[in-house]
Parts: sequence; C-alpha cells; structure tokens
Amino acid sequence: MTLPSLLRLLALAGIWGMSFIFLRVTAPHFSPALTAWTRVALGAALLCTAARAAGVPLQWRQRLGFHFVVGFFNSALPFFLFAWAAARAPSAYLAIMNAMAPLFAAAFGRLLSGERLSAQRLAGFAVGVLGVAVLVGLGPATPTPRLLAGVAGGLAAAACYGFAAVHMRRHGDGLAPLGTAAGSLLAATLMLLPPVLAGAWRTQAPLPVLDASLWQALVAVGLLGLVCTGLAYALYFRLVADEGSGRAVTVTFLVPLAATLWGVALLHEHITPVTLAGMALVLSGTALSLGLLPALPRPVRARA
Repeated sequence: MTLPSLLRLLALAGIWGMSFIFLRVTAPHFSPALTAWTRVALGAALLCTAARAAGVPLQWRQRLGFHFVVGFFNSALPFFLFAWAAARAPSAYLAIMNAMAPLFAAAFGRLLSGERLSAQRLAGFAVGVLGVAVLVGLGPATPTPRLLAGVAGGLAAAACYGFAAVHMRRHGDGLAPLGTAAGSLLAATLMLLPPVLAGAWRTQAPLPVLDASLWQALVAVGLLGLVCTGLAYALYFRLVADEGSGRAVTVTFLVPLAATLWGVALLHEHITPVTLAGMALVLSGTALSLGLLPALPRPVRARA
C-alpha cells in the first residue's frame, strides 16, 4: 500500500470512529430521523457537487431503482438505526457491531448470489457472534433491555451494510463509485424527508433551550454529514480505486479501535479487558470471513 493510501486509510478509520462519538452527542437533542436526514442531506450536497465538478454522471433516470435500494440499505436505514442505538449503547459497542458488516455480507452473498459459504466463513461468523455475546454479557455496560436494544439496532444496521454491499456488487456495473455514493445519498435524502416533515424530528421531551450542549450537537450533526459521510465516502472510494476493495476493507479493523479511543478521550467511556476481548473476537471473525487469516486446515482422511 502506498503512503498516500495508508494515510487515507488511517484518516478514514479516525473519521468513521469519530462518527459514533458524534452520534452519542446528538442523541439527547435530535431524533434519529432528523440526525439521519441531516447527515445524508449534507453528504449528498457535498458529493453531488463533487460529482458535477468532476463530470461524473449519476445516471439518475437510468439507475433510479439501484440508487434507491442502495440509498435505503447503505445510508437511510443504517444511519437511522445507529442514531437510535446511540442513545442506548456506548460508542465502542456500536463500532464493534459495525465491524460485523463483512460477515453479514458473506451471508447475504450466499442467500442472494449463491456464493460459496466455506467452512472458514462459517467459522468467522461464529467467532464474530461469540465476540458480540462476550461483549454484551460480560462487558462494562450492564446488559439491561435498553442496552440489548441498542446492540440489536447496531447489528441490524451492520446487516443493512452487508446487504447493500452484495447488491452493489451484483447490480453496480457501469456506474462510477462517486456516482453511486452521490446518487444513493440523494435518494436517501428524499426517502428520509417525509418522516422528518411529518414530525419525526421531535424528541420525546421538548427541545432544550439553546445552550452549549445543543450547540455541540449542532456542530456534531454537521460534521456527521460533511466529514463522516461526504468526505469519508470520497476517501473510501478513492482508496478502493487505488488499492482495491480487498485492501480498502481493512479499515473495518481500525474503526472499532479508533471509536474506543475517541470514546475514552472525549466521553470518558471505560475500556475493560472484556471490551478488548469482545473486539478481538469480532475482528478475528471478520478477518476469517474475508480470508485475511490462514485457511482452516482440512481434515486428513486415513487411508485404508
């Protein structure tokens, strides 16, 4: 990997790790629908402008269905779910749930495309699930129904990412990566607009008086859209173009570590040996599923 690509990889891990901190900051002030809509709207504005400046076509009319499917499963629904889960689970937990996305992609690849699900991939999925169980059952946060709901929301969001990855692999031919990112974010913006206009932006309690905390939430949601979505998508697709998806996906392993460090530094969240053990299991399962670890040995049949 070249030095510029390595720097992009590290920057992307830091940015996406920070996104879970921003979600925790916005959760007390904005509804999940408003947070998700603001995020995709700002990201779409940035990337559509970039695509227009670069002369990259969105093929909006020709690929309308594709943009809406990807926009729903890769942005609208998972962004909503993570924003909802952020009020219920620590940022490190959410980032570890996010790392399950490649495992879900392997499962959806089998269901939708008939891709071979090897013993190694099955073992990777089992190890990942074990890591989630260890984290939830023995981690620093008490496994209350509220926490379990947050973990379930994070896992559902990761499953959305996994489905979107398979769908883009099957139907994304002929569309530039920047066009896919910009078009799908524009579609997600349109899909999330009705619930926001219908009043889903309201929090359960009345909005607080504009104070320092709310100002921080406003800044956080702006950074979520412009940096963690718009800029991050641009960095990621450039990384895929330069190094290939196999190397670009290694960012999956850096995001939980970055989110955990950000959480300790900014939100005073706690790291325990169990947190690290759960993270290690999930990331090991992901590495097995992606073929980044040595293949499992095949059983040797005894000769008669």
